[in-house]
Amino acid sequence: MALPSAGDERVLKPSGLLIAVVAFLLTRFLVADLIYTTAAPTPRMTVLRTVPLVFGFAVVLYGFNLGISTYGRRYVRTVAGWFAVGCVFFAVTSLVAVTGAMGGPMGSRLGGVVATMVLTGGAAGAVIGTRSATADRYRNRLERQADQVILLDRKLRHEVRNSITAIRGHADLLADGDAPDADRSHAAIRSGIDRIERTIEGLEFLTRSSSETNASLAPVPLGEALASAREAVDGYVTVRGDDVGSVSVRADSDLATLLVELFSLPPASTDDSTTVDVAIDATTVTVAVEAPGSWLSDRETDVLVDGVPEYERNDVDYGAPILHLLAAQYGGGVEVVRDAGRTRVAVRLLRTGEHAPPGNDPGVKPETLRRSLVAGLVAGVAMGAILEATTGSLAVIGALYGTSASLSGWVAHLFHSAVFATVFVAGLSASPASAALGSPRRSIPLGIAYGVALWLVAAGVVMGLWLNSVGIPTELPNLTLPSLLGHVVWGSLVGAFAPLVARNG
Repeated sequence: MALPSAGDERVLKPSGLLIAVVAFLLTRFLVADLIYTTAAPTPRMTVLRTVPLVFGFAVVLYGFNLGISTYGRRYVRTVAGWFAVGCVFFAVTSLVAVTGAMGGPMGSRLGGVVATMVLTGGAAGAVIGTRSATADRYRNRLERQADQVILLDRKLRHEVRNSITAIRGHADLLADGDAPDADRSHAAIRSGIDRIERTIEGLEFLTRSSSETNASLAPVPLGEALASAREAVDGYVTVRGDDVGSVSVRADSDLATLLVELFSLPPASTDDSTTVDVAIDATTVTVAVEAPGSWLSDRETDVLVDGVPEYERNDVDYGAPILHLLAAQYGGGVEVVRDAGRTRVAVRLLRTGEHAPPGNDPGVKPETLRRSLVAGLVAGVAMGAILEATTGSLAVIGALYGTSASLSGWVAHLFHSAVFATVFVAGLSASPASAALGSPRRSIPLGIAYGVALWLVAAGVVMGLWLNSVGIPTELPNLTLPSLLGHVVWGSLVGAFAPLVARNG
């Protein structure tokens, strides 16, 4: 069985889905009541009344896409927080404004007015939240890049300067003919050169940008990294806890370096051994070292948890900042716990599996989501045209939202099409069948199968139940040939667009 992808706990962001649910409930049960309580007297009024419906569906799509996008939980929570602030503020403001009109002619429609205002406030809050979250993410990225530059500068100055000093001293002795042991001087020069090369190679991860780091991440077998790190450290390392087996984590070739720095933190015990605990759950792997005493200073703890200090300090070696930066690059973190006279340092890594997404951004890229939206709209128009030609109207879909207007039916139909197309691309990207996104020859049959499944379940059962619940008698299952034809055409178009959407995304 394939293991979950790295950061599966972040693939679905509940905060984004909450935005979608709230916006949908407001749109369906309150905004629609405002627009469609009475029939529109003119076609122009019909169009104007559709605008709030389109706006509501747009907010739903935004929340849904945010919930499955590559944006991290912190980003999505920030947007959702501002969405909630906007909803509450406009709800209070609009309720105060309409309190005096409760008994008037508009009284029966004030719920829709308030809902529209709340939805508008939520959308405004989401815009502010998006800007705030983007700025926060950019600031964090700059801080991490600054930490890398600072550590790189300090490490190079220390290691390279010491090596050059030794090389220069022995070279001068050889040049003057004063070297007491020429072979020893040659060996020292070679050793200094090797030390410089090892230093540069070992610090390659500090020269990478955030995008380059993400691109380098891939599934790395934890067992192999643990074995490599055990061989590299002085002393005996005992690994206990959960069986590593074939577990992989999201990392790169520097994972062994991270583990070496972790194993080297505790002071040497009387038997010169280090005990490592490994805990594995569905989405993460925690590797920890623990030893008696308080063997980490407050400054070392701050560096491990928070990052590289602004000013260099002699009481903190280079292992702590290297450990922190590598854990951050892998999307994990470091935790230090002091309790009952013992100190424990734990590194949390993201577990990954065979079908892990590239980089450290679980979810669907925003570019792919936007193109999925366009693909869904195009396929929806084609399907809608078939249904209009064969059944005469899409108004029955609008009835799901309390209106019998054909234009509203089209709006609702295109909304459903955009959502289902996004689900298809996102689901296919994260499934074992993701290779089908590379060829229309494989993606089109999958799209047709998906369309038929939607015809059987969404159109045949769910829609029938929904129509019955709003007072429109419908037989179950509600399966018709025109609807099947429309879903097959829709599925083939979405399947045809899917490789282009994924490739360009």
